[in-house]
Amino acid sequence: MGSAAPQLRSIIMELEEIGPALSGSAFGALFTFNRIGGFLVPWLMGAVMTAFNAAAGIYAIALLALIPPALVLFLRETGWRGRSSS
Repeated sequence: MGSAAPQLRSIIMELEEIGPALSGSAFGALFTFNRIGGFLVPWLMGAVMTAFNAAAGIYAIALLALIPPALVLFLRETGWRGRSSS
């Protein structure tokens, strides 16, 4: 998450479905899944590299890295631009 954490926090709090009242629970779930991924991804990459070769692991992690930018395309605007157009 790194430098995207502040933006992610503001998006979560501005979502009508979550809002400030449930944002703590949403952050907890988000960080829980983040930590689970931090454990599983290196383990899976080691398994892929052991079963195939190092190049297969690099290609697999490159494909995984394409998923978040693709998912961002489906997020709706929550800032002032999103509020002024509705």
